[in-house]
Amino acid sequence: MIPLNKTNMISLVALMAASTCFADETHMHEGARAANHGPIIRVTNRVVDLGDIRQNERISGSFFIENHGNEDLIIDQVFSHCGCTVVALSDEEKIIPPESRQKVTAFFSSEDRQGRQRKAVTITSNDPEVPTVVVTVKSNVLASFRVEPSQFVALNAVHRGDRLAPLEIFATDEGTTLENLEVEIQGGLLDYALESMLNDAGVAGVRLTMQVAQEIELGEIDTQMLLRGTVDGKEQIVVVRVKGKVVGPIEVRPPRIESTQPTPRGRTFGPITLRPTDGRTFAVTDIEGTNLEGTHRPGKKPGDVEIVLKLDENVPDGPFGEIVRIATDHPNAPFVEIPVFVNVRPRCEVEPSRVYFKRDTPSIVHRVRFQSYLVSALEIRNASCDNPSFTIEIVEPENGSSKVRFVDVRWVGEEKATDSPKVSATLTVRTNVPGAETVEVPVVY
Repeated sequence: MIPLNKTNMISLVALMAASTCFADETHMHEGARAANHGPIIRVTNRVVDLGDIRQNERISGSFFIENHGNEDLIIDQVFSHCGCTVVALSDEEKIIPPESRQKVTAFFSSEDRQGRQRKAVTITSNDPEVPTVVVTVKSNVLASFRVEPSQFVALNAVHRGDRLAPLEIFATDEGTTLENLEVEIQGGLLDYALESMLNDAGVAGVRLTMQVAQEIELGEIDTQMLLRGTVDGKEQIVVVRVKGKVVGPIEVRPPRIESTQPTPRGRTFGPITLRPTDGRTFAVTDIEGTNLEGTHRPGKKPGDVEIVLKLDENVPDGPFGEIVRIATDHPNAPFVEIPVFVNVRPRCEVEPSRVYFKRDTPSIVHRVRFQSYLVSALEIRNASCDNPSFTIEIVEPENGSSKVRFVDVRWVGEEKATDSPKVSATLTVRTNVPGAETVEVPVVY
């Protein structure tokens, strides 16, 4: 205990005075608001806790809306953001006189729901300072049967055909029986079997054994397994989450190469690590690719092999996709595939790709930019237009960049009326870029 001396006594008195002032100030503020404003909304409890309930039950909870103002409080709406929660007020109940209150009942349906639930109920009114109040209806939905040891199946770098730890399903309440259990696994990821069993306490249940399907795709898995069963004549649903990774005998890191950014020819990708998941060492015997060349070398960890891919110089412009096939001497993985999806940078980049003259500003000169990384110095050997209404001029860059050139396009024809047909032409540019010796740019006025 702290001794009460003169200093402590002064501090205590100051604290009590501050608390009293704060309470008086709050009371005066509410009083002033009541005197100067009309309706004032208060909700007795912002959280309605329904506690533990069973699936497929309909339960209700209530709260009060109070009017602490000096004019009628008019409730515009009371609505839930979820169809499982229903709140209704009659037109008469939406008008709450001063110093009165109205009881509101919220009904929650737990059909097909499981676990902790939080649902928002929004109240809007004519309170000028607090036009919206949110009430939370919460509950914990318990299924009539339970899953042991967990409602989570972890696929920790499993292989096709691997057996998983079984799940055991029992009725939750003593004296009830689980019947007609059905399993639905999204995507057919697992093969399974059901069998009746008794646990150590002699309680009857169902054992669910699972095996990774042979047809499953390799990679990350995040899905659900639905268990549908009947307890006391009522159908119940329990959701089991299935998450993890399915790997082959050789794991590829990263499993694919993908980029939407402009990718230059000659670009290398990697290293891509091939790692055995079953402890067997292996060797790469061949790398097959049409527009990608590959080399391999030992990895940083024992048993790993690193692959480096290089984009061929003859690959076409634009979106490009190819699957590189790597042959190995692994007895269970004779081939490993690496998908590659990139956007190949054009041999000669043109900006803008289309020249458009507006009717109201035909005299504006449009400059077209040409750039290439395939040559040490870009040359525009010739530029022409197939319509004499446009003139063309080759412009050297002011900064002296050797990889950039410009072409100006001007309109020299007669000004067109707004409703006259469009005039189309083609700007043809001859360059020294291999594979892009002729570049055509549409021109429209």
